[in-house]
Amino acid sequence: AELLEDSAPDSTLGQDKSHWRTWVAACAEAGISPIRNKSLRSTSQRKKEMRKLAYVVWVVHKNMLPRSKRDPAAKPASAYQVYLGVRRIHDRRGYQMVDSHMTVMMVKALNKRFVKKHGYQSLMKKRKEPLTRLMIERFLAFPDGTKLGCVTVSNKSKGYKAWRCLNATAAQTGLRKDEVASKTVAEGLTKVQFNRASLVFSVGGTMYADPDPQVLRMFGENDGVILKPRPSKADQFGAFWCDKPIFLPYRKHNKVCAARELVEQELMYPVRGVKRHTVPLFAADSGKPFSKQQVETSFKAMLKLVVPQADVRKFSFHGYRIYLACALDQAGCPPDKIKRILRWISDEALRTYVRDGSRMYSQWLDKSASSIINTVQVSNLPKLEAMSVFIDCPEEDDDYESDGG
Repeated sequence: AELLEDSAPDSTLGQDKSHWRTWVAACAEAGISPIRNKSLRSTSQRKKEMRKLAYVVWVVHKNMLPRSKRDPAAKPASAYQVYLGVRRIHDRRGYQMVDSHMTVMMVKALNKRFVKKHGYQSLMKKRKEPLTRLMIERFLAFPDGTKLGCVTVSNKSKGYKAWRCLNATAAQTGLRKDEVASKTVAEGLTKVQFNRASLVFSVGGTMYADPDPQVLRMFGENDGVILKPRPSKADQFGAFWCDKPIFLPYRKHNKVCAARELVEQELMYPVRGVKRHTVPLFAADSGKPFSKQQVETSFKAMLKLVVPQADVRKFSFHGYRIYLACALDQAGCPPDKIKRILRWISDEALRTYVRDGSRMYSQWLDKSASSIINTVQVSNLPKLEAMSVFIDCPEEDDDYESDGG
């Protein structure tokens, strides 16, 4: 069972641990065991078990507090997420829970009552907004001395140079926070994090894994930096995307250019030979990788300098990923290419992140204004008038008439 725990991403295990505590408390109130591993042979036994689980989900929701002070009550979907987490825990322990359709019915009933009491608006999913190109450009243009969480803007700071590399790379790759940062400061560099050896430099048609400064100074508009992907939550073993390199084009005059930032980091703080495997690609002044908390704190510090205080909560580091998806879509990039660039496997992620704005509506509504509609359904086509049809039966041939004998 302990080995099977490693089949799930660490973030999922953390969520399931919290779900389990909630489940145990609700089961205690309901008077049943939290482990649902009994052998249920008859149909009546299974139905009884399904009713018990649906009741526990009701208890979970009854005791839940809303995630935000702005919400009138906890969403039924949150209680259902607890249930799904418990199912995952049972699966990893080798226990099979009964069918969940009655629990789904319970959540639908809770949703219906929620809407009647609080309205449907509170059930709408609250997603972060995409960053804009202007915001990202301003992130990279703060004056010297600006304090950004764990980093201070300075051309002499290794940590700040790495911070610029991190943000520019996130803007052009959509890297997630757990891909660019360690869990904690104490964790340090692991074997699945980006290090200097994660880069390959393409200059004049030749690729260099360990370029000398002279080669780096030759970078031009036709050159670029190749980043080797690392495992992520969606590809935790690196089996799907880690064999597909990310190419970052070098653009000397673009305000946001990850390749240029990475080349400058190499020139300012060179690391040669096998040591490249031991030096984080995005390192704080301490020499250790930025932690998730450090990234979060420094990113919020940038936001507060760029957007009104009331809007800070609308954005997160994940906004880089949303921004790139929307920007690629508006540029006309085919959906399959967007999935490739952002390393998505499912179409569901594409539908979630690519958001339509006023430009799309205006473009297509303007075009639709000149459209001529001439479609018709079969049921609305003209029909023949009803009429009587007489079919005269031919008289029998005299040769076949009976002669009576």
